[in-house]
Amino acid sequence: MQLRLSPILVCVAVFTFGLAAEPPERVALETERVVVFKDGHGLFVKRATGTADDEGRVFTDEVPVSAVLGTFWALSEDDRPLLSMTAGRVETVERRSHETSCTSVRELLRVNAGRRVSLELETDRRIEGRLVEVLELAPELGPGPTTLKIPALSGVARFDVEDPPEESVRPIEPRGGDLVVLDSQDRGRVVLPVASVRSVSGPELTTRIVREE
Repeated sequence: MQLRLSPILVCVAVFTFGLAAEPPERVALETERVVVFKDGHGLFVKRATGTADDEGRVFTDEVPVSAVLGTFWALSEDDRPLLSMTAGRVETVERRSHETSCTSVRELLRVNAGRRVSLELETDRRIEGRLVEVLELAPELGPGPTTLKIPALSGVARFDVEDPPEESVRPIEPRGGDLVVLDSQDRGRVVLPVASVRSVSGPELTTRIVREE
């Protein structure tokens, strides 16, 4: 849809059923006519064909998202009433990971769990042993997407269309991480504040971490 109109774009979809699409419940839209008014408003009339699923539902994501104060109307070709329309966003969550350098003592301790290390503390003393773990909780991933259901009135459904959000990237970080556990040779298992560790050393020390987002 290349034509840009201001300030309002209105789209009407006329639904007919029975022709299969892929997936079947996704309707195929075909523009039948476009009316451009002298004040800059425009009306796009599209015909939608598709096969409803077992619950009588079809869907499309080809809505005029770039419209200013835009609206979308839908009605059946044989005047059968639409029971309802659901307007909402479909969120696609992709979990990605990439390897980078550690940028803090906490990250150094986290990635070297299971290795023998030597920790230099703020008191200028050193403690050696096998690094067990950094005490952390699983990250909070937040709520899922929401949808808004609007009932159809007199066979015609209407809902306002807003611009979709851009992609947002959020790092997946564990919570806590203020304490580290070390199995020492002389003192047994020791729990130390991460903030008290000035440096980390060891023959098998790694400085790379895999970050998730």
